[in-house]
Amino acid sequence: MSVLVREGVVEADDLVFEELYDDLTGQLIQVRLSGNVTCYSGAKVRVLKWMETRARDGGVEVLTVFYQYQAWLPRVGRRREQPLVRYDQAHGGQPHRHEFDPLGKDVAHQNLTFETMPRLDAVIREAAGLAAAFDSDPR
Repeated sequence: MSVLVREGVVEADDLVFEELYDDLTGQLIQVRLSGNVTCYSGAKVRVLKWMETRARDGGVEVLTVFYQYQAWLPRVGRRREQPLVRYDQAHGGQPHRHEFDPLGKDVAHQNLTFETMPRLDAVIREAAGLAAAFDSDPR
């Protein structure tokens, strides 16, 4: 996140990592990342990401098993809240991307795999770019 702050993309975030441990063994079994990111462009990105852990080569390997990134422009003045893009798998199965039109209608879905799911920094950059483009649109 510090790179996005230095580049002037991210203004602030309240992201929190929470660790879950096995009650019997005390081993780390899951990590959750949640919170919101605020971009200088005005975009907000809500993050919910679950990662499972497993022992590997004397250390711990962390694998993401659930994604939900939702980006929007908050309501300001007379402008209503505007959804920008959403990546999730809230409906079960593989991750996918939701695209929205200028009226906020969900108009397209793109199926993804865990391998093609963009990293969080890429989603934040995309949201910032969409917000800047939306604000420059004369509609």
